[in-house]
Amino acid sequence: MNTTHADINEGGRFDITAEFVTRRIVRRGENSVHRLLFTDRCNTQFAVLTTPDSSSPVGLRAGETYHLYGLLGADPAGPGGAIDNGVDCPACGTPVRPERVLDAADSGVSEAATQLGLTEPFGIFDGRACLRDSPAAVTSVDNWMPMHADDSMGRLEMFCPSCPQRVADATDRPGASQRDTPSQVEPMDVEGEPPAADEEPTTTGFRANVASGYTPQPAAIRDCALFCEHHIAAGDRTDSDGMLSPSVGAGVSEHPITGETERYLSVGLDATLEGPAFVRPRLDMVVVLDISGSMERPVDSYSQDSARDRTTKLERASEALGALARQLGEDDRLGVVLCNQRAHVARPLRVVGDVDLNAVVGPARDVDAGGATSLSEGCETALGMFPSRDHDGRRERRVMLLSDLLANTGTTAADDLVATFADASTRGIHATALGVGLDANAELAARLAEVRGANYCFVSPGFEPRLDGALYRLLTPVGYDLTVELDADGYEIATVHGRPPATVVTDRLVHAGTLFPLVSDDVVHSGPVLVRVTGTNSNPEPEPEVRVSWTERGGGEHTECIPVGIPEDTGRFTDDGIRTAVALSRYGRELRSWAADQRKRTETDPGGSVRHRVQGVPLAVSTQQDRRFERLRAYLEDEMEQTATRRLQREIDLLDALSSRGPETQVEIVD
Repeated sequence: MNTTHADINEGGRFDITAEFVTRRIVRRGENSVHRLLFTDRCNTQFAVLTTPDSSSPVGLRAGETYHLYGLLGADPAGPGGAIDNGVDCPACGTPVRPERVLDAADSGVSEAATQLGLTEPFGIFDGRACLRDSPAAVTSVDNWMPMHADDSMGRLEMFCPSCPQRVADATDRPGASQRDTPSQVEPMDVEGEPPAADEEPTTTGFRANVASGYTPQPAAIRDCALFCEHHIAAGDRTDSDGMLSPSVGAGVSEHPITGETERYLSVGLDATLEGPAFVRPRLDMVVVLDISGSMERPVDSYSQDSARDRTTKLERASEALGALARQLGEDDRLGVVLCNQRAHVARPLRVVGDVDLNAVVGPARDVDAGGATSLSEGCETALGMFPSRDHDGRRERRVMLLSDLLANTGTTAADDLVATFADASTRGIHATALGVGLDANAELAARLAEVRGANYCFVSPGFEPRLDGALYRLLTPVGYDLTVELDADGYEIATVHGRPPATVVTDRLVHAGTLFPLVSDDVVHSGPVLVRVTGTNSNPEPEPEVRVSWTERGGGEHTECIPVGIPEDTGRFTDDGIRTAVALSRYGRELRSWAADQRKRTETDPGGSVRHRVQGVPLAVSTQQDRRFERLRAYLEDEMEQTATRRLQREIDLLDALSSRGPETQVEIVD
């Protein structure tokens, strides 16, 4: 165990190997609290207080090394002031604050901490902790530490320091958001052609919303996810001396709605190895399982129709946890954090081969949901479970966030949550957000996916079969920092689409942060970045040059300069991959525009975004929008014929379903 005193987190469970120094007994009435003093491997001394109900370790010898498991972290200097959340104690009117470990701990421990003058983080040895003088085989009994009511405080999240007493928060209780549900919305069949058996373990949440009769969040309609679902590989591969090689293509076509002639370039990276080109490194994975009150709502939390699927978000998330666990190898390590308004380490980070995974998956299904949602608490606790560094440099270290991403207490600002993972990425710890439920916060997910090494996936009912044998595609980047610089007079970059999420830096430069693997025709590649370019004069160069730079997983940096011949005739493409990518980018752009407009129409007050989350926005398509969808549908049919593939049929079926929602079938929002 590489944990040190610096890794102790407020409210988290941790394991540590430390040298015993001395013991002191603090008597509190009929009970006594033992202060055990240890030194960690960095020679930092720290205290461990025993609770009266624990089996206080006896026979400890000064200078001997011991292994402590399941200690509860407490930080006396943690945030304890009142917060401006508009909630006062109903008994005395004092502003309340987030509850801390010492508020909920045994009074003897709290009083002993005060008497001893503890100001640094320390450990609490309670009835669930244990101590051994040598490494011992971990049994399935040791494998899961339940979040008891006295640990999780049930549905209580705030604490009054004056009374003292806990104050319930009603904003995140199961059912609290269902009192203003709109009229029943008829579900729709928009799945189209079923996905291939080897399809990526990534799907877009917008399909589930449309199928249930609701307007998706615009941020959920992601070009990178569409490219991923369709296994887009575009362009011709060039030579390279690295593990990856650029593939570049181009095309020109007329936009089906505006009639404007558009020019596109595509840039991707292909693995240069033949045969099985990718081996997943050993994995350290900590899953943060959201167990707040909102997770007890159905996956389709907008509807009260008893005939609809009433699977709860927590049930879906627990199934996903099981699917992830079953894909791990014996040398991988798995930890689990339960999170509502506070965080609890249900399973420390341990080697998978030493435990019975049924002892992880089974208890996760039996967890009771309740309380508010502090994603920051859960994520920071998970980050604290990793050793300070990857000692052999050969492990992928990742936090998996299984949640609807609806933070409502603690750190809720997207910028702050993104900064937490951005800081962690500098230490080699990356994040994957797994969104659960139709109301999963797609905007926050999109922001998190911008962080180096991070990505996002919507957990659909078919998550487990999509994941089978393909965990590496979801968790292991093949490269970073892809940049595409356009070196050509007469052209500028207008927009960018694709996988990974990419941004236009200047009118000549595009940057894409993290490259996750796709597999098409047994070739591992990154998926294309699609760049729409415009001519700045009447005679742009026919063959612009692109400068492609990237960093490979092992750290090697590469740059290639590649000439690209843009076809002169409209309707010409260098290959079918870029042709399909262009079609999907136009389709995604049109759906985002429609979804944003439809949600804006229902937003009649500043709280509209909250109302969208609570009620959902029923599907409706204006007459003008329906005409645009008709032209888009005809265009997709033509592109499907040109590329001799049926995969675009799925998108055509979705457009047909939307067109059936004409203005005469619009559903009025009910307050």
